[in-house]
Amino acid sequence: AEIRAYFRNQSAQQLRDMAAAQLAKTTGEIQKLYEIKRLFEQIVTVTQDGLSADAGQVTIQTLPPEHLLYSSQRIGGLQENPQRWWDIYSSFLQETGSSGAVYVGSVIAQDKLEAGQYGQIDRLFIRCAGTEHAGVLREGGDYAVIYHKGDYDGLPKTYDRLLAEIRRLGWLI
Repeated sequence: AEIRAYFRNQSAQQLRDMAAAQLAKTTGEIQKLYEIKRLFEQIVTVTQDGLSADAGQVTIQTLPPEHLLYSSQRIGGLQENPQRWWDIYSSFLQETGSSGAVYVGSVIAQDKLEAGQYGQIDRLFIRCAGTEHAGVLREGGDYAVIYHKGDYDGLPKTYDRLLAEIRRLGWLI
C-alpha cells in the first residue's frame, strides 16, 4: 500500500519516510534474530557442557563474573500448576523488559537448599549479556558445579551430593 501510494505521488519526503519505516521494522527483526541466535548459542554451550560432564560428579570450575536479573516474585513449589508457571514466567519477562527468545533459570534460596527443600524455587533469573551494569553481579571465581541427568525425582540426590562436596571442601553455600 505504501509503495503504490508513493508511485502515484512520488516525492523525496515520502520515499524517505517509507524507507525509515522499513528500516525500523528491519532493525526490529534483526534484533529478534540476534536474541534467537544468542539463545541457541547458550543451548549449544550448556548442552555440550552437560554431555561432556560426568553426571553426578562435582567439579570445581572457575567462572567469570556475570550480571543476572532476578525476579521480584517468590515462586514456591515445583508442584505448581502449568498455568501458574506460565503466568510467573510471562510476568518475569515483562518485569525485565525481555522479549523473544530468552534463557530463564531458577534459584533455590540458600536456607531452603541447606534444609533440603529442593522443590522450593525462590526466584527466576536471566543473564544480562552485553550489559555491564545491569542486574546483580555474580562474582567470578571457583564454584562447585554438578550436572544432573535424569528426571526431577532424582534431583534431591544430586543436590545432596553437591552439598556434601561443598561442605567437605569447607566452602560456603
